Amino acid sequence: MIDWIREEMPDSELPRLVETLIEWCEINSGSFHLPGLERMHDRLSREFGSIAESTESIPLSPVLRRDECGAPFELELGRALRFRTRPDAPLQVLFSGHYDTVYGAEHPFQTCELSPDGKRLKGPGVADMKGGLLVMLESLRLLETFPGKEAFGWEVLLNPEEEIGTPGARDLLKEAANRCDFGLVFECATLEGELVQKRLGTGLFAAEVTGRSAHAGRDFEEGRNAIEALSALILEFRKIYREMDGMIINTARFHGATAMNSVPDRAIAQFNIRVPDQDSIGTLNSKISEALKRVESEFDVSIAWEGQFDRPPRIPNAAISGMEASLARCFQDFDLPVSWRDTGGGTDGSLLLDYGLPNIDSLGVRGAFLHSDRECMDPESLLERIRVTTLFLLRAANGGSA
Repeated sequence: MIDWIREEMPDSELPRLVETLIEWCEINSGSFHLPGLERMHDRLSREFGSIAESTESIPLSPVLRRDECGAPFELELGRALRFRTRPDAPLQVLFSGHYDTVYGAEHPFQTCELSPDGKRLKGPGVADMKGGLLVMLESLRLLETFPGKEAFGWEVLLNPEEEIGTPGARDLLKEAANRCDFGLVFECATLEGELVQKRLGTGLFAAEVTGRSAHAGRDFEEGRNAIEALSALILEFRKIYREMDGMIINTARFHGATAMNSVPDRAIAQFNIRVPDQDSIGTLNSKISEALKRVESEFDVSIAWEGQFDRPPRIPNAAISGMEASLARCFQDFDLPVSWRDTGGGTDGSLLLDYGLPNIDSLGVRGAFLHSDRECMDPESLLERIRVTTLFLLRAANGGSA
């Protein structure tokens, strides 16, 4: 079987794969850029649809979000894609991924660049996660040419809003989790090849401070400066995450603009909070509540706190450990190193595990510097991951042997 995979996916395929990935990544599909998302949707619909028995394009309902000034607005989302083949086969596997990126239409990082030695491809989404989508697609293409494919049924679910927390596709993920035996998530591995085991739980929160406006010269002492109070709260949060092991509280946005000669009576900040386990959430909530009370008392302001954790921590269970052991053998059979690490990044794999579906994370390409204009990947990892994924799935369909 290993020889068959090498023959069907030889080294000579690499230039084609790299060319395809560059084409995909130079389609801007930022989470908020609907025209670009639509272009990427259509491209993926053609590619995956050519090998799937059924294709569905599913509009996602708008969701409420806050802009950089803290004002609520209704955010339009793109369309999810669902492909299914042999839904009555004894083994059902979910392939999970997203086709949005963090790079908007106005971001300067829009094109790809291949290093002269061919060892690095830099570009928007090459690792997170259009490279993973290409691994997914090519693995399925290989599987569909294998004589024993009848034992294996698959479902691909691709969403256009993972980078903003997957607010619209959660019901689709839950439905798929309920009808599949296990899942594969194609986020990227590290550049060195490490796959992800544990992930932190993630949440989005906002603090809105209401003070009292006043003339900055005549009545300064009558004012209650909302910006000062919010700044103090942020420093309180810094103490909290430094006290709690594995905790991250990132102040992502801050707004408190006012006339220069007025004491500002409103300020708002938005936070991305990450926790290592469910038990730490209760402790965190208590510490945040105490910090809010202290700041309100010291600055004579009121603070509205809102938000929730949108992805639970990913903590592998016994089923995942067994899958990881099988995957490790596949890497070894292709003479590839394999190791695991923990990370603070979020993924839809955490949602799938919470819905009861064991899954392997980070089966995508080897990459680095995500969410920056240095994002890159190793092109050779396309071949590596396609081969390993195909072998893993064929063995799973054959009861673990082959």
